[in-house]
Amino acid sequence: MMKGMSSFDLMAVAQELQILVGGRFEKAFQTRDEISVRVSSKEIGKKEIFSKAGKWLFLRDPRKGEGQPGTFAMVLRKHLSNAVLTKVEQHDFDRVLVLDFEKKESFQLIFELFGRGNAILVKEGKIVNPLRRESWSSREIKIGEDYKFPPSHQNPQSLSQSEFESLIKESEYNLVRTLALDLNLGGQYSEELCHRTEIDKKSQPNELSSEQIGKVYQELQNIFQTILTKKSPNAIIEDEQVVDAAPISLRRPDDSESRAFESISEALEFMVSSLEVDVEELEEEDETARYERRIKQQEEAMAKSMEKEKSFREIADYLHANPGQFEKLLEELKTGTTEDTSVKSINHETSIARISLPDGKEFELNYRDTVYDNADHFYQKAKKEKSKRDRLREEIAKSQQAMEKAVKQRERREKLPKIEPTKQFWFDAYRWFISSEGYLVIAGRDAKSNDRIVKRHLKDGDRYAHADVKGAPSVVVKEGSKATEVTLREACEFSLSFSKAWSSRVGGGSAYWVKPEQVSKRPESGEFLPRGAFVIRGKRNHYRGLELQVAVGEIEYEGSRKVMCGPIAAVETQSKRSVVLRPGDTKKEDIAKELSQTFQVPVDEIARILPPGGVEVV
Repeated sequence: MMKGMSSFDLMAVAQELQILVGGRFEKAFQTRDEISVRVSSKEIGKKEIFSKAGKWLFLRDPRKGEGQPGTFAMVLRKHLSNAVLTKVEQHDFDRVLVLDFEKKESFQLIFELFGRGNAILVKEGKIVNPLRRESWSSREIKIGEDYKFPPSHQNPQSLSQSEFESLIKESEYNLVRTLALDLNLGGQYSEELCHRTEIDKKSQPNELSSEQIGKVYQELQNIFQTILTKKSPNAIIEDEQVVDAAPISLRRPDDSESRAFESISEALEFMVSSLEVDVEELEEEDETARYERRIKQQEEAMAKSMEKEKSFREIADYLHANPGQFEKLLEELKTGTTEDTSVKSINHETSIARISLPDGKEFELNYRDTVYDNADHFYQKAKKEKSKRDRLREEIAKSQQAMEKAVKQRERREKLPKIEPTKQFWFDAYRWFISSEGYLVIAGRDAKSNDRIVKRHLKDGDRYAHADVKGAPSVVVKEGSKATEVTLREACEFSLSFSKAWSSRVGGGSAYWVKPEQVSKRPESGEFLPRGAFVIRGKRNHYRGLELQVAVGEIEYEGSRKVMCGPIAAVETQSKRSVVLRPGDTKKEDIAKELSQTFQVPVDEIARILPPGGVEVV
């Protein structure tokens, strides 16, 4: 059963996505770790790039009635709305796809399909928002950090035949593992290369001739060329179950059935839509097993390294112990002929002779160097193996720590009940609260939604509120003409608390409310209004000495449970339990995690309703 895409699959998909270049970002949808990015153009109409983190990515037709905005999807909509897709590129033959978007500013949407997977929005090198925050020793994926690509594997596309041969011969693994790990080809295509060249996949590098390695190299180039020019996408069915999809024809079991498709995206979609098993659950169950396999592989590499070091030292010691014998042999080899039976083969192009020791061990001797130079060469190789084991010990320790951490995290998750989001209403697209008197109050999240709040939702009979702070949201009190000063004051407090005053940690401030007809988008002659700003004409009804504090509590709205953040009085009036917050040093994300457990709603739902900046629990 195919568990995820290979670099070859992504290479083929990246080709198919080129038809989207020149199109415009339209919308994004999100269901947990599944992201759909909709792009439209006059030439192709509307298409979606669908991705499941760490597993799949392909092109498909838009789904009708499918998809919630989701936190990450809302970030994409905010920053990429109407942006032009200018480039689609696979990064270094890794399982990383980069989409370049241009607006007034340059953005990159990066899909990482290895491990747990991720999707990251990057603006001019800085991370705007990731689907999930992650941290490794070499890089960190979080808001505000410089985006760094994962450490690159070997790119087999860029290798010459001689470089390819050197990598094979220097490997400590057998052929199939060398192709899969050292050359980043993955298990499926490494097996395929061995099958096509009729070379035993368990062959050791020192058993392979240059001619055999050359065959593997040429077949690899053939696969690349076929994917680029003569794809034959197909899905494989065994026992009436779709088990695989590939951009080209690969070796299959005799009892399997192959179904052809026009594109690799169609083949992948056909396979993914037929999956009955929850891949995410499988991944979680296998997490410990994966670390165990990794540690086992690292320990095997340690044992092989010890054997190689021992072998290299024995060869070096033998050369040192028999200088006369080998000096004579080197002179004979330079003339081009020798009758010494220990010589198994000679390559005069490289000046390398293959020598057999009395115990049957073979090694390569450079007959242009001295005996002692050859001995030193093997001593240096022995030292490298020792250094390699030091690194392997560190990697094993890291793997063991990661496995222990994964086990603890899974145990914690298993103890916690599954948290479901609350019912979504139309006003969840904005900031909102229900006032003490029961009136719905909504506010913009940014300049764009500030504009939308006023243009779409400010009607006759409503009231408009705004703090006396630059960067404060526009606030609309629905049916505010019927509300008393209690609700209007709460709306003013709301605008102040969700303004830049919160992150600046000022002691307090003022805000005002006005009628709809006093709010205008038309500036005075010769003036300019930026996006999200409005002109207020006439008398403003001020509230001064307002405090920067909010409360979070659980309420009931139209028969459904909701978690609300708003003025303390509004929350405490409707909630049996609440938490009061003010500006502070604790990261919003950390408080969101605590409140998520307190109110049993997802972390991103809590983070979305909190003020913009650090907090402190009162």
